[in-house]
Amino acid sequence: MDMAELDNIEAGGLRGRLTRDEPMRRHVSWRAGGQADQAYTPADLDDLRVFLQRLPPDEPVLFVGLGSNLLVRDGGLRGTVVFTHNALKRFSLE
Repeated sequence: MDMAELDNIEAGGLRGRLTRDEPMRRHVSWRAGGQADQAYTPADLDDLRVFLQRLPPDEPVLFVGLGSNLLVRDGGLRGTVVFTHNALKRFSLE
């Protein structure tokens, strides 16, 4: 994804946190691993929906929960990582 596409995603309406070159060691139990190209932590499910609609169709996306069973290679992750643990805390099937 290029800078213009990132700027388009960031433009208005998002309430979550989008970062570039996010160190995955902050998000996994092993405290090791390279960087993700982009990472998004949505505020809630509606915010996640808006964010995903703005991504280019060919953008690789990896959904990560707490990171307790994840090992990231030193070369990092290409594409966008979405951290779901905050957004899904309030998710229920009623």
